[in-house]
Amino acid sequence: FFFASYKMAQDMHFSKFKVGDTIKLGDITLVKTDLPDKMKVFTSPELKLMMVSKDAEGNNLVAIDGDYSRGVVQVNAADNSAVGYWSPQSEWEELRPGTCIKMGEVDLVRHDDPETIRALATESKMLQVVTPDWHGYQLMAQDGDVAKGLLMVNSDANAVGFWMPKAEYDAKFPNKSS
Repeated sequence: FFFASYKMAQDMHFSKFKVGDTIKLGDITLVKTDLPDKMKVFTSPELKLMMVSKDAEGNNLVAIDGDYSRGVVQVNAADNSAVGYWSPQSEWEELRPGTCIKMGEVDLVRHDDPETIRALATESKMLQVVTPDWHGYQLMAQDGDVAKGLLMVNSDANAVGFWMPKAEYDAKFPNKSS
């Protein structure tokens, strides 16, 4: 069996891929994530986008300066609209929900609970930036205390994710993390 990622790019039909599917461009594995924040970044007019691949259905994969190792946007050539986003696999493994990261001495797990995100973003006035650029997001903590968890904020200052302290996550979801 040959996987789709080993076919020539023009033999693939990018629109048939679902979130979580992977393709390979050169030696880089990309994961279909369709992150709206990332798609929006690519619509900035000052960026120099270059097509790195296309399929028979009029879908183009474009990358900033042709560097697909930082991710690609899937564009519908008919109306030039962004219809998908492919993240570098290494980046997605650090961003996806359920992933554990370490900040200083604190282990944190990505858990995007909408209520926690809303409460932190609207009620907590003491958020401080602890990491200004982490895969294009700011990580903010209440009073700068990472042990309380981290709010993930996009370039439009919208809260899009939450990193919960691992001990709290393990207590809430005893069978989920390793």
